[in-house]
Amino acid sequence: MTGAAQFTDDTQFGSGLLYARIVRSPYPHALIKRVDASRALAVPGVKAVVTGADTPGFIGLYLKDRHIFCTDRCAMWAIR
Repeated sequence: MTGAAQFTDDTQFGSGLLYARIVRSPYPHALIKRVDASRALAVPGVKAVVTGADTPGFIGLYLKDRHIFCTDRCAMWAIR
């Protein structure tokens, strides 16, 4: 114990650290017909593409009723 606070930014990671980017639809509440990840996977350095089909769980503060990622429709809200 040093008494010093440890912050997330103080954590050191190795050279194998991966980064993520979220791609949102420009159309609010649009029907998702398909997701073609082939172009993203062809980019050098891309390790994986995760979609709503890959995340069957739910989240929520009090009631876990929202999909982790969109599955059938895009989210009605957007963070800008």
